[in-house]
Amino acid sequence: MEPLPFTLQSPDLLTAVRVAGPKAQHCSGATTGLFHRVTLVMKCHIGGHRFGFSSAGVSKVSTVTILLVEDIECWRKAIPPLLLDEPSFEIVCQVVNGRQAVLVAEQLQPAIVLMDISLPRISGIDAAKRIRNVAPSSKIIFLSEERDVEIVQAALKVGCGYVLKSDAANDLVAAIHSAVAGKAVISRQMTGLGLVGSCH
Repeated sequence: MEPLPFTLQSPDLLTAVRVAGPKAQHCSGATTGLFHRVTLVMKCHIGGHRFGFSSAGVSKVSTVTILLVEDIECWRKAIPPLLLDEPSFEIVCQVVNGRQAVLVAEQLQPAIVLMDISLPRISGIDAAKRIRNVAPSSKIIFLSEERDVEIVQAALKVGCGYVLKSDAANDLVAAIHSAVAGKAVISRQMTGLGLVGSCH
């Protein structure tokens, strides 16, 4: 079965990206207006499984919608498979720069925003500040290899957590659950550095 597209009607989303896997979701945008209604039909197939939907006969669980913001293709492909064992997690869109992140977050109001710090157009930290204004209920988790303590602390001032990409396989699922519960999380390799997080 081919995945159905969903439409985010914003000029800046014409370069929207694909979810990793043999089947791919895609976002496409019409240039008819910046803040038009969002039409969302989600069918994302990874490794033969429907991502983010409970299997038949399994009790429904509350869906945790996720926006992934990453400009490097290999990481966009690497992250979704790490979440496959969590039936409540649903990646609703992926975008490749900070400006797209703000626009999509405002329209989709995702529960979680997974975002790199180093992004085109607008940095992840600056995008996070804007997202907090337009999608105040969204919890932002930075997913980055940035290890500069001052930069990471700046990220934690506007985000709910910080996970190193190299720790993602072990820490990302727990970080998302913590953020949903309103608890800040810092990647295990960054503990002991005096970093302080708070889940906004």
